[in-house]
Amino acid sequence: MKFRAPGKIILCGEHAVVQGTPALVIPMNRYATCDIAFSHANTFKLQLPDFAIEKNLEKHELTLIKEQVEQRYQEFQEGAITIEKVLHEPWQLAVYTLAVFIQHYSKAKVSHLTITSEIPVGRGGGSSAAVIIAILRGLFHSHGVDVDDDLLFSLAKPVEDKQHGKSSGMDLWVAIKDTCLHYENGQYETFTMPDWDFSLIDTGKPLSSTGETVVHSQEKLSEPNRIEPFNRCVKIMYEALQDDDYENFCLAINLNQALLHNLGVVSKKTQQFIMALSQKNIAAKIIGAGTLKGENSGLLFAMTKTPQTKLLEEYGYTRLLRSGHVIH
Repeated sequence: MKFRAPGKIILCGEHAVVQGTPALVIPMNRYATCDIAFSHANTFKLQLPDFAIEKNLEKHELTLIKEQVEQRYQEFQEGAITIEKVLHEPWQLAVYTLAVFIQHYSKAKVSHLTITSEIPVGRGGGSSAAVIIAILRGLFHSHGVDVDDDLLFSLAKPVEDKQHGKSSGMDLWVAIKDTCLHYENGQYETFTMPDWDFSLIDTGKPLSSTGETVVHSQEKLSEPNRIEPFNRCVKIMYEALQDDDYENFCLAINLNQALLHNLGVVSKKTQQFIMALSQKNIAAKIIGAGTLKGENSGLLFAMTKTPQTKLLEEYGYTRLLRSGHVIH
């Protein structure tokens, strides 16, 4: 049985949303998938083909790993370690999610889980949230247990906190709902995205983890007058979406990108690329946490359907189509 959940594209309001301010997010047409089969073995089997990882764990081992992760998270909260040391191996997010389910549902059967993802990992596309939701939803449904969205979220939120330090919950809700959301402080309303052409561009995996960048941005956003510009930007964009106003939507894209640049989460190289697009009258912005170091800033959202092949080659970037195909 296969279950999937989408990645996400933040149109406006990233980082500030963690402070409880509004943001706009749409699902990405790329998915994390969890394939579940029950087993007669004594161990839970977890396969992550994308990382060439396989784990065979008994129930008590899952419990132990869960306890270790929670101990490290407490150490992070106390300032003793950085967030990327809480879940420091690619398999630990999936194992921790499985352990959370087993603790919640005592009748859990021994299972074989195979987890794959079309979402570029570590680039701001919501891959962690998609994996968490695909696993939890898959486990509930494969056991024949009805689960409402609120319960799914309540189990998933503490898991994502372990990955990013403090989750706004927005990535999880778009993975659960698979629709466009105006999100604010745990509440949301849906909206329809106009049929405008856009591209996703991969600038490469940032050297900074999402959690590390979120910690930095929250310190910056605690400074006076940092939050309100994000509020205004989201308001401009949301009105533009409702009015099918392409010009003001692109204006809001550019405003949001400027705010992210001022937060210090966009690399110099990526900013130069965005300025090069701007000279072609193409609005663009990063869609995730960004980076604090190195040249790569993760995924970019650009209001164009043309490949921009020459510019991409110049910067060594890759264009991802909405269908999930890749153009080099």
